[in-house]
Amino acid sequence: MLRFPVAYLHGMRWPSNGAAVGDVVLAAAVPALFVAQVASGDIQGPLWVGVVGGLVLGVAVLWRRAHPWAALIVVFTAIVATSLLGLSQQGLYGAMLAGFVVVYELACDVPLRQSFIGFAFGLIMIFASAHRSGLWKFSFAVFVLGGALVIGSAVRSHRRLAEQLRSAMEELTARRDEVVQAAVATEKVQIARELHDVIAHAVSVMVIQASAAEGMLDLEADRARRPLSAVQESGRQALGELRRLLAVLRPDDLAVTSLSPQPGLSDLDALADPLRAAGLSVDIRLEGTARTLPAGVDLAAYRIVQEALTNVLKHANAQQANVAVRYGADRIDLEVTDDGCGATMTRIAGDRRHGLIGMRERASAYRGELHAGPRGDRGYLVRATLEIPNDR
Repeated sequence: MLRFPVAYLHGMRWPSNGAAVGDVVLAAAVPALFVAQVASGDIQGPLWVGVVGGLVLGVAVLWRRAHPWAALIVVFTAIVATSLLGLSQQGLYGAMLAGFVVVYELACDVPLRQSFIGFAFGLIMIFASAHRSGLWKFSFAVFVLGGALVIGSAVRSHRRLAEQLRSAMEELTARRDEVVQAAVATEKVQIARELHDVIAHAVSVMVIQASAAEGMLDLEADRARRPLSAVQESGRQALGELRRLLAVLRPDDLAVTSLSPQPGLSDLDALADPLRAAGLSVDIRLEGTARTLPAGVDLAAYRIVQEALTNVLKHANAQQANVAVRYGADRIDLEVTDDGCGATMTRIAGDRRHGLIGMRERASAYRGELHAGPRGDRGYLVRATLEIPNDR
């Protein structure tokens, strides 16, 4: 079923600013050619027919995007009318241009079967006006309008393909965002579970220390102060870790895990041993004054180094990895470098990107930052900064 102009009222395709200027120029060129050829005597016929016919064609060309079917019907009807009013159609460039433009526009907008019907309508109208100009004009019209049909159909196919690609890209972007959000949620669950272990361990220590202090109160009150001070310190740290735990995950999402303490920076040598056994040389360097860190910071720093070294072993094809741990007054800096494939690592998908997400989440839990990227022509750098909280 044909989609005549009324069908376009709900979905008009209006041009951009640049295309609108081109449309105006094109619409002005059609009557200009008409009038110029008739006025100069190149085309035989009344001048007023050339002026009126040219203006009608120009208006139809101008509105062809909003109403392609109406523009096509008006153009070819005007061509027949000017022929019947005595205007020779032989070599009438304005009519050729208008016919080409409206057939091209229709082929761009509707399926090939419908645009072929418009093409056939144009040929019938041209044939009706060719009785004074001979069949040569009709043959030339077949060539011109056929070219418009082919070019317009090709443009329409290209636009459809571009639209499909755009939709596919939007869908892929949405899926990528979903994957990233799922990875962030997974990492938050893991971080929260580990912090839960830290808090549970601290509370267990508090219970033991409090029980020891209670037993000493009746015997030696002075000796009871030491375990009570330990209870206070453990309590402050546990409250600080609890605040961070609640910041990354709701309590009802936590799974019950063991009460054993989590690893920390003091376990880096043990972490590096299996990597060395796998053929990766790992050098660990401590800078500044090493001291006991809050359990949550210690765990987060350890996990960042662990993930960075795991990525080096799995993805970098490296021979050497260097770990630097710098203790500051209120923060700790971590740096992991390697001599691997460097920039190509940024193109590795899957677990590497998820690992970077996890490291970034751990750093942000302690108001820190994480930077990861290629290091010059060769090698990769992971640098993280974690604030040491003062939970007092």
